[in-house]
Amino acid sequence: MRVLPILLVLALPVVAYGDPILLPGFEDVPVIEGLSEPVAVRFAATGEVFVAEKAGTVKLFSPLPNPGPGVVVLDIRDQVMDYQDRGLLGLALHPSYPDVPFVYVLYTYDAPPGFTAPVWNDHCDNPTGIGGGCVVSGRLVRYTMASGTGGPSSSTSGS
Repeated sequence: MRVLPILLVLALPVVAYGDPILLPGFEDVPVIEGLSEPVAVRFAATGEVFVAEKAGTVKLFSPLPNPGPGVVVLDIRDQVMDYQDRGLLGLALHPSYPDVPFVYVLYTYDAPPGFTAPVWNDHCDNPTGIGGGCVVSGRLVRYTMASGTGGPSSSTSGS
């Protein structure tokens, strides 16, 4: 009697973690590879693809289906606290992008309110410790995309 429940458990089908379950008519095809912890994807009206990575970079890719290698258009890793669930958290394009070339980025600022980043340098020995742990703050910043001789670049225009 004791063997029967064990055999039933072992006989159940096992789906490997991460295996996609697709309905008929759908296909799983990678279109952009080589990303490091992507947290947000936004498509511009032009077809360009913006991808935000948790550590604090935003990459711009050519329209699908041939996005190419992409280029880093924003690198704020020195300001982003990338520890556990902290990091670059969100990305939005202005509704009239590219006519209004604003890119909005939400991230965990690597400093307590009133201080200048970096303070913790993506490391926190005791995030919930006595005295508040590693206190950080949040920032929502608007950047303006500008084309220069070296390709696209981003410059801050407010926070």
